[in-house]
Amino acid sequence: MSAKKVHSKQSIIDASMELFASKGFGSTLIREIARTAHTTIPNIYYYFGSKEGLYSYVLQDAMARFEASVAAAATGASVREELIAMDKAKHHFMAQNPNIMRLLLGKPLSEDDLVFGNINGSPKDPGTLTHNFARIARKARLAGTRFHDLRHTFASLMLLAGVHPKMVSKMLGHSSVAFTLDTYSHVIGGLQGAAMRRLDEVLQPELAETQYVSKMLATNPETGQAMAGFELPEYKNWQEWEDSNP
Repeated sequence: MSAKKVHSKQSIIDASMELFASKGFGSTLIREIARTAHTTIPNIYYYFGSKEGLYSYVLQDAMARFEASVAAAATGASVREELIAMDKAKHHFMAQNPNIMRLLLGKPLSEDDLVFGNINGSPKDPGTLTHNFARIARKARLAGTRFHDLRHTFASLMLLAGVHPKMVSKMLGHSSVAFTLDTYSHVIGGLQGAAMRRLDEVLQPELAETQYVSKMLATNPETGQAMAGFELPEYKNWQEWEDSNP
């Protein structure tokens, strides 16, 4: 195909996209497209066969541009980074190409439009999410897992990772940190044991030094042996010392 023909075809696509987006399929006439694209009506039929064929092609082209723009951003080092980059690319594309988005959605975008909605912009039925998630869970061999369980898993993992309960409470939208601690008390219980082990690690050098100095004071400098009545017990950790000294 010559450069002139490619330019003519692209002009038809661009013109029809603008007209279909602003006036709709029914109100857009072939002669309007031809006049806007600076081409002839026979050229339009030559490339696309009919008005319906042109409309179908324009929709596919618009979707392909949108998907290519989002996919090009998926180059992050992690899944999280890729999702953030793709989301930014999506919003940038929507802002820079209002005609394409109006064509794909059937109406102009506004501040009241839903982020997650049906193709016509209406709210999704909650059952749709429930059924789709159940299907994904079964495929992942997690049958019986509810969508809301993801929230509990997130909170538990954050607490186990050492994130402060106040921060976890804020991220979950709880009214108070007390409610978070009460709800996830089973996780907090396990963290108490981990905290004591951490305390052991911190105090162990101090305990070892104290025992060493005490042994030096209780040792006969002439014989190098412990003096009677000054034998000191050995403690493995802070908890053992605490238990023996109530």
